[in-house]
Amino acid sequence: MIRINLLPEEFHIRKRKLRVSPRSSFFVAAFVVFCLIIFFLTMWQQSRLKRLDEDIQQTRIEAERQRTDLALVEELTALKERILERMQVVEQLNQNRTRWIEILTDLSASMPGEMWLMSFKEEQTNNTGQARIQGMTFSLKPIASFMDQLEESGWFQQPQFTYAQRIPILEGMAYDFEVRAGLSAPRIPSLSKVPAGEEEAAPEVNDGG
Repeated sequence: MIRINLLPEEFHIRKRKLRVSPRSSFFVAAFVVFCLIIFFLTMWQQSRLKRLDEDIQQTRIEAERQRTDLALVEELTALKERILERMQVVEQLNQNRTRWIEILTDLSASMPGEMWLMSFKEEQTNNTGQARIQGMTFSLKPIASFMDQLEESGWFQQPQFTYAQRIPILEGMAYDFEVRAGLSAPRIPSLSKVPAGEEEAAPEVNDGG
C-alpha cells in the first residue's frame, strides 16, 4: 500500500543527523576513563582496608597469645624460684640433721656410765645457740667428769653448771642437775621459711620417766 503525505513541506519532519565534534568525544572518553580509574581505585582501597582489618585482627590474636604465654612464663619462673628456695631449705635441714646426729653422738659419748640424760633442749640466747642439758646421777663426781668431757668436745663450748639438787627415787636419793653450754652448730632455719611438711625443730631428748 502506498502512503502519500499531503502536508505542506514546512510540516515535514526532517531527519537530522547528530554530529559530535572530536573535542566532545575526547572529553566524554576522558570522563569515562576517569570514572573507571576512580572505580578501580575505590575497589583497590576497599580490598586493602579489608586486608588491613584482617592483619589487625591477627595481630590482636597474636598479642593476646603472647600475653598469655608471658603470664605462663612468669608463673613458671616464680614456681622455679619457690622450688629452688625449698630445695635450699631442705638441703640446709639435711646438713643440720647431720650436725645434730653428731652433737647427740658426742653428748652420749661424754656422759659417764653412772649418769643418765633426762632432757636436751636448744635455746636462743643473744643470737647464739645454747644447749640446756638436764640429767640425773647418784653423786656429784660424774657431773664434773661430764663437764670436762663437754669442754673437750668440738660441739659444746664453755659448759656451765647451773644447779644440782637431791631428790628421792626408788633406789634412794639421786641428784637432779642441769648444765648449759654454747653450741657450735648453727640453729635450724625458722619454721616460717620451711615448706609445709618439712619442719624440723631442734632435737629434744627426754628420757625421764
